[in-house]
Amino acid sequence: MSPPFPRSSSPTRLPGALFAITLCAFVDAPPARAADYQLRQEVGAIASGEGSPNGVFGYSVAIDGDIAVATDLGIPTRPGKARTYVRSNGEWVREAGHDIDLPGDSSAMLALHEDTLAISAFDSTTSRSYAQIFEHTPSGWEMSYSISTQSAYFDRVATSGYIVVVGEPGYDGAAGQNQGRVRILRRNGDSWSSVNLLPTTPHAGAQFGASVAIVAGAIVVGAPRETVGAYTDAGAAYVYELTIDTWDEVAHLVQGAGDLTGNRFGSAVAISGADLSTPDRLLVSAPSNAGTGRSGRVHSYTRTNGTWTARTVLQAPSPSATDGWGCALALDGIWAAIGQCASNAQAAGGGAIEMVRFSSGFTSVAAVSVDTDPFGGANEYVGYRIDIDRNGPTLVAGNPVAPMYGNPAQGVVLFGTWTNEALALARELDLGQGLSGARASTIASDGDTLLVGAQQEDVGLQQERGAVYAYRRVAGQYVFEARILAPDGMAGDYFGSRIALQGDVALISAIGRTQGSVDAAGAVYAFHREGTTWSLERQFLPVAPQYEEEFGEGVAFDAGTAMISNRHDSTFVYARSQAGAWTPLQTIDHVGWPVRLEGDTAMLAYFGANGDVGEIGVYARIGGSWQLQDTLAGSLPGQGLGVDASLHGDWFAAASNNPAMPVQLYRRTQNGWLPEASLLPEDATPDTWCWHVAMAADTLAMGCSAPGNEGAVYLFEKVGGLWTQRHKLVLPDPVAGDVFGFTLDFHDDGTLFAGAFGRDLQFTDQGAVYIWTGDRLFGDGFD
Repeated sequence: MSPPFPRSSSPTRLPGALFAITLCAFVDAPPARAADYQLRQEVGAIASGEGSPNGVFGYSVAIDGDIAVATDLGIPTRPGKARTYVRSNGEWVREAGHDIDLPGDSSAMLALHEDTLAISAFDSTTSRSYAQIFEHTPSGWEMSYSISTQSAYFDRVATSGYIVVVGEPGYDGAAGQNQGRVRILRRNGDSWSSVNLLPTTPHAGAQFGASVAIVAGAIVVGAPRETVGAYTDAGAAYVYELTIDTWDEVAHLVQGAGDLTGNRFGSAVAISGADLSTPDRLLVSAPSNAGTGRSGRVHSYTRTNGTWTARTVLQAPSPSATDGWGCALALDGIWAAIGQCASNAQAAGGGAIEMVRFSSGFTSVAAVSVDTDPFGGANEYVGYRIDIDRNGPTLVAGNPVAPMYGNPAQGVVLFGTWTNEALALARELDLGQGLSGARASTIASDGDTLLVGAQQEDVGLQQERGAVYAYRRVAGQYVFEARILAPDGMAGDYFGSRIALQGDVALISAIGRTQGSVDAAGAVYAFHREGTTWSLERQFLPVAPQYEEEFGEGVAFDAGTAMISNRHDSTFVYARSQAGAWTPLQTIDHVGWPVRLEGDTAMLAYFGANGDVGEIGVYARIGGSWQLQDTLAGSLPGQGLGVDASLHGDWFAAASNNPAMPVQLYRRTQNGWLPEASLLPEDATPDTWCWHVAMAADTLAMGCSAPGNEGAVYLFEKVGGLWTQRHKLVLPDPVAGDVFGFTLDFHDDGTLFAGAFGRDLQFTDQGAVYIWTGDRLFGDGFD
């Protein structure tokens, strides 16, 4: 069993979270016993948005007046949501408190009218379908009806406010499989009644209910796979009108003469009226079909004296069998939207939307305009998710597979306006930048300051640029202070991969930084804080960049002295004056990966030394020069001693880069550094990796992972002359892949910081840092 990201002495990248949960407060006090440690707080990176890979925001959209709703399908760390937006002074803004958590995970359809929102959803894990109805209130959406079943698949929905129509195209009835049906939900006062609707003559395989639409008391239902005469998959549409409590089938619409095979007429339907209380117009599509070589058509109908009559047949401006024209429809008054989902106008398969203005009587077409997502790409198929409102008019369209902020299929919602007889689409709603894969877990603490590095955080389109979050302890609680970015940051920098902190000065490395054409040459940034503002004071770069040198792989800072190591051959020493001037002092021919510095002692560890046996160079500052005093070496082939290390006073701990390998503890004596103990957790197995350590006074913390990589931190104390395990710290709800204990740091007061770089919070692999304290820290009554 390997750890989640094994350390390699050959070049490799190492991995590096949204909110802080206050579990309890802090006060300064002497270090506590290990057995007293309790979890107090969770901190990490702060997300600027909710976006994530494959969230498919815009999967379904709906609009009515100045309210619009858009869904996504969720991600592993949270359910899908229906989010509500309101138009104010021409701008669409999120309506607070009006998010709805969706019950399903693989489908979510919407319909909106007169403050009634209908949703269908499906959960693939349980094979359960849901239909829910909500009423809009100032404080949120109030559920008024809900049904779920494993015996039906609810698909398209439509609503007129007091009536909701839900399609079940996969229903198996007396006619055969996939006969289809629709479920009609009708509000009576404060309750809803339900009735199933079937065509007068059901057809096996017709998929009756694959498309539905409603206005007032008239419903149109598509059956795109219905056989018409001798023509299979010719398709049909049915119109029903409500008389008191009875739904009468008033029209069975099919295409005219000719070979209708495979036309799938009824794939999309829409119905409206010049006055919404009087249904008098509808559209039915037979989308383009590459299999039959036929271009798409949309048929319009009007209602006069109770009879539905065919009027106009619409086609794309440049008809094609492969453009997906007619894949979706929306209609409100004289305004219609037609999806052209496979159009190549913007990019291959990028999709397009045609907006149509009909004559006032709906007997002819007055104007047509086609537009695309201005930033759309190939195979995004824009046009499947559309809705339209006569107010404006305004068109809304989802592009759920659009990449955003470097995330594939994060999704975006567009709005379309009609000006000078032309449609103009613009991206207006997206979920912003999330923290998927940020792996916030690098730790540095000093005084009341805590820095957390999220070296794999994406910044805009810059993947894995990295960021650092500053927290300050106020009244016993770590409170977010600032987000620190490299001013010249680029994708793949891994800014925040290593951090050293003392007082108001921080050294932050970006080991992936490219110099010219040299990949991963590395860089280190020195920041200085004034008040709450962190400003760049100095940038350190390798003098002669080397491929994957990763300058900054080791960093340390103490009392004005900084050490920066690359992963090839050298450690560089700098001095900082009180005024902030940095001066190079010395180059040490020894890798420090990591570097540990305290006063006049420096430990330069390299687990790949001597054929991966590993060694630590012990250096002392003598007469202003750093000189090698001793070498602590591993004893076994491939041991990898020094993969992590911690120096505290006269104690030094070093971890190894192999499973079931003890942490080596050394003690400084007048005769040099001598072995003190060789330690493993009491429950260690041959697959346990303990490769992260931190020291504080007479306490040693080691971070370990076993199969599953939930992670744990073990605390050892010297009791009666022997180092003894006193506590095992685990997260309250450990999950495989958390790797809790991947990074460790002790505050001088005994507070322990432990990172979990794989922790899923609101985003997958968001990462977090957990703060643990001992009860003695609460001796003055803070709790």
